Order: sequence, then structure tokens, then C-alpha cells
Amino acid sequence: MKTYLSIFFTLFALAVSGKAMTSFNVNLMQPDSIFQQVDRVPYLKHHRNSLTRQINKSLQYPSLMKLQGVEGVVQVECLITPDGKLENCRIFKGVADTLDEEAIRVVYGLGAWAPAMRNGRPVAYRMLIPVDFVLTDSERKSAKALTPIDFENKPPLFVLDGKIVDGIVQIDSYNVRTIRVSKGDKAVERYGVKAKHGVVEITTKPGTPPVR
Repeated sequence: MKTYLSIFFTLFALAVSGKAMTSFNVNLMQPDSIFQQVDRVPYLKHHRNSLTRQINKSLQYPSLMKLQGVEGVVQVECLITPDGKLENCRIFKGVADTLDEEAIRVVYGLGAWAPAMRNGRPVAYRMLIPVDFVLTDSERKSAKALTPIDFENKPPLFVLDGKIVDGIVQIDSYNVRTIRVSKGDKAVERYGVKAKHGVVEITTKPGTPPVR
């Protein structure tokens, strides 16, 4: 059984890497039917002042991106039709393919929109929607410690508080005391052939809740 460890609330992306990615239509309507000068821009019907909050509620930060310390703002460009439908989203400014795909998924799932208004009537409007992928300080620190590891192609052995971990586990980053990465003959000598791709040894703080 391959061994993985999830820092913070992430799960290892080796489980994700085999997941089929969803395809989205990225064609835009002809610009002569779209207005950018409007009296009112579109907004979420039931969450007028909480677009960012709704995005964050649905956002699932791809595990491998967290482990590699990848973060940034994905700009998604979408067409909002006169009847409030969100269509033809595409990446206007991306960060990484996996983050871009997640941003598109989240934006399509935001729900009903109130359309843009111009001269008292609803019109089509092309809108940029930012989706923020931001790591915590502890996640950045963990990613830096794990930099030498190739999680996708050569998954390491994980040792939690002196015990080899089998399966998928989850630990909040604030419960982690230390992370030590070792590779080569020293790792194999200590843990056997399972450690041929390296070892990630993690110790937790006293009183840490059981691993989930």
C-alpha cells in the first residue's frame, strides 16, 4: 500500500492525479452582443455582497499544489447573459493547470446571477472573477520542508511520531512540531526498501488529536 500524509486539511494528490478532469466550454460570444459600459454590473442573486465568501466555501485547494507551495490568483473570464446565466468561462490569467481547473469548477458552481443593466434593460456582460489560492504561513513552511520530494512520480515513505504510516491520514498543520526529510542510503538503511524514494519524518506536538 502506498503511503501518504496530508498536512493541514489536504489529501495527497496521488489520489487526485488519476482523477479525470472536467472539460468546460471556453468559447466566447461575439463581442457585438456584449456590453462593458453598464449601469450595474452582474452580481450573485442570493449573495450580492459575498462573492469571495461563496468562492471560498466551494474552493478545494488541490493537494499537490499545496505540498509544492503553489499559490496565486486565477482570473476567470465569463459571459453573464441577459437572463443571468453564466456561460463560456475561460482562464484569463492562470497560475497552474490544476489551480486553473479548480477555479473554473468553482465559478461555474456559484449559482444564479442578476444580469448587468444598461438603460433599464438586462444586457450581456463579460466579467472577470478572481479566485484566490492562498497558503497559510504554516503550509508554506511545510511545503518548503518537503521541496526535495517528488510526490507525483516517487512517493516517499511517511513516518509519524516514529511509526510508519500506511494509508491516507490527515493532520492539522498547527499540530506539527517538526518535519524532517531524508533520502538515499541512510533512509533505506533505517526503514528498508520502502524508503528508496526518501522518508518524511513528522513529529506532532503533545496532546495532538488522533490522526483522521
